[in-house]
Amino acid sequence: MPSPSSSRLKGDDYQHLFAWREVLGLRAYGRRPLRVCVEVPKAGALDDVVTHFDGDSFYYQVKFHVDHRQQYDSTSLMDIPSGSKHSLLQKIYKGWKAISDVTESPTAVLMTNWAWNPKDPFAKLIDGTNSKMSEEFFSARENTAIGRRRQDWATHLGVTLTELETFMRSFKIRLGFGCTDELVEQVKERMASIGLKHNDAAVYAGVAQVRKWIESGVVVVDDTALDEAIEAFDLRAADPEKSATVHLHTIVHRSFVDMADYELDWVDHFPLTATGTRARVPLVENAWQASMLPELLDLRKQIDQVPDLRLLKLRGQARLAPWTATGLVFCDTAGYVLEAMLGDQHCRTDASPSQDFDLAPPVVLEIDEGRSGLAVGISISVDVQDDVMNYLDGKAIFGHGIFLAPNREIGRNAIRGCGDLVALARKVKAIVRSQARRSRSDRIGVFYSGPAAGALFIGHQLNAVAPEVQIYEDTGAGYALAFTLG
Repeated sequence: MPSPSSSRLKGDDYQHLFAWREVLGLRAYGRRPLRVCVEVPKAGALDDVVTHFDGDSFYYQVKFHVDHRQQYDSTSLMDIPSGSKHSLLQKIYKGWKAISDVTESPTAVLMTNWAWNPKDPFAKLIDGTNSKMSEEFFSARENTAIGRRRQDWATHLGVTLTELETFMRSFKIRLGFGCTDELVEQVKERMASIGLKHNDAAVYAGVAQVRKWIESGVVVVDDTALDEAIEAFDLRAADPEKSATVHLHTIVHRSFVDMADYELDWVDHFPLTATGTRARVPLVENAWQASMLPELLDLRKQIDQVPDLRLLKLRGQARLAPWTATGLVFCDTAGYVLEAMLGDQHCRTDASPSQDFDLAPPVVLEIDEGRSGLAVGISISVDVQDDVMNYLDGKAIFGHGIFLAPNREIGRNAIRGCGDLVALARKVKAIVRSQARRSRSDRIGVFYSGPAAGALFIGHQLNAVAPEVQIYEDTGAGYALAFTLG
C-alpha cells in the first residue's frame, strides 16, 4: 500500500480525495449511489465527479483553493480569467446544458472550500439547507439589487430570465466544503464505517486508485470496481466494526465531519422566531407524535435490516426530547451501541462507567394521591424540580414524582466525561425502575436538563422501566409533552 510522506495531502489531490469519498458511498448505508464517474467526457466543467443515484445525478465542479485570500460573489463568477475565453459561471452553464441533453434532471454543483462574500446581494439567498438559491432569487423585483444582478447573470450567459431560472433551480453552490484535513477525516470515517482500514496510508491508496482510474481511461466506477480496488490495496480491516452516522436536526442544519448515512431532518416543523432562531415547539402541536415519531420508528426498521450494524454515531443540533426518544428507540436491549459528542469527546454507550460519579439521594414526592404515573425530573445543567412541579400543579397527570441530580454541583461541569454519561444513564435507570415498581406506575414522564448526549444515553437505558414512557420538552415557558413510547 502506498504510504504518504505526510498526513496532509497536497491541494492537487483534493478532487481525487473527494472522488474517493463519493466512490466509498457505493457501500454506505441508507441511500447509496448506483455508480460514480470521474473525468466524464462531454460534461464540460462538470466533469470532475458525477454521482448517480436512482432518480438523481449530481455533476461536480470541484474548486480547491490553497488559501482564503478571496471569496466568491455574484460578480466574480462572471469574471473571465486571463488566458480563458469563459467565466466560471459560463463554464458551469455550458456543462449543464450539455448534460441536460443526456441526463434527466441533472444537478450542477459548484463545490468549493471558499466562502461567499457576505456583502454580496446573493449571499442571503444561498439556502443553507440545500445549497440552492432561495425563492427570493426568482421573485425579487427587477429594480432591486437582486433583480439587477439576476439580469446581469442572464445577459452574461446570453439567456432569458426563464432559461436562467431553469438552470438555477438545478444548480447548487456548496461553499466552505472543508479543508483537505477535514475531507481526509470524512474519508476515514466512511472507510471505517464500512469495515475498511482507515489510516493515512489507506486514504492515500484510495486517492492513488482514483488517479489510476483516470489515467487508464476508466470513467464509470461501480460496486465491482470498488471491490477490486479494496482487494488490490488490501484495504479490508482485520477486525471491522460497522457503523452508521445518523444526523438529527431540529434547531439548525449543520455539517459534520461524519457524513450522514441516515438523516432525521425535522427543522421545518419548528417555526422561525422574530430573532431568526427556531422555536422550541413545532408549529403543529401533535407533530412530535404524528410526524416525527413515525419517521424515527421507520428509521429503526431500516437499520434493523442491515446485517451486523449495531454502532450508530449520532450527530446534530436538536432539542433534548428528540435525543431522548432516539436513545429509547435504539435501546440497549435491542443491541445498539450509540455514540455522541460531549464537547470534543466521542462518547459511546458501551464505555466503562465512572467510578466516582453518583447521584444524590433522590427527592420523592407525592403529587396526586390515588393517581398512577411517575414524573422523573433529572437535573444536570439546571435544577428542574420547581419548574416541573409548577407545570404539574393542578394537572391530573402523575401520582408521584422523583427528582434526581448528581452528587456534585449542578451546572455545565456536572458531567466531566464519557464515563460520567454512562454512569448517569445506568443509575437513572436503576433508581427510576425501582421507584416505578414501588409506586406501581404504569408510565413515567421524563423531564431532563443537561447535555444532549446525556439525553441520548438516558433514553438508551429507559427500556423495561415502565410500559409507557412520556418525554417532555422545555418550551422556555413551561413544558410540553413531545413523545409517548410504549
